[in-house]
Order: sequence, then C-alpha cells, then structure tokens
Amino acid sequence: MTSTCKNVCERFRSKGESGDHGLKAQYINGAKFCRCCNIFITPDGIYMSGVEFPKMRCACCKQLVRHKSQLKSFKKKYEELKKEGLADNYF
Repeated sequence: MTSTCKNVCERFRSKGESGDHGLKAQYINGAKFCRCCNIFITPDGIYMSGVEFPKMRCACCKQLVRHKSQLKSFKKKYEELKKEGLADNYF
C-alpha cells in the first residue's frame, strides 16, 4: 500500500524563513518534514499514532515525519542546543 498526498497538508504548511538558515529554523521552530508531501508542516498537522510507542505522522498522507534534520551540520547544532537546554521545540 502506497501513500499519496491528498493536499490536506497545505492547510498546515509552515511559514518558514528563507535563506541559508531556513532549513535549520524550520526544525528549531517546531516544524516537521513530511517526505511524502515534501513540505514542512506545523505541529497542528501532526498526529500521534500508537499507544505503547507513539510516532508522529502526517495528517494528510499518514506517513512518518522527520522531526530533526538529517544533515550532519544541523545534527551538531542540535546537540549544542540540547546541552544549553534550548532544544525543547526541536521535537
């Protein structure tokens, strides 16, 4: 079974910053990335599935969303924020 974007996610599109730090700002501000819909969505467009092991899913296509960057440089920045106690909005 494959999932397809139903364009419901457009209502939850994150109004992110542009420029060099746009991607990092999206994750730090609490937005999540849906790989199926290929957009950043606000926490309102996320639902938690599963009781024992909850997982964040897109409300549009029901696929798992990324809650932190996959790029090494941003992972390093996240670890620094975590040490400072500023990474609460990151997840």
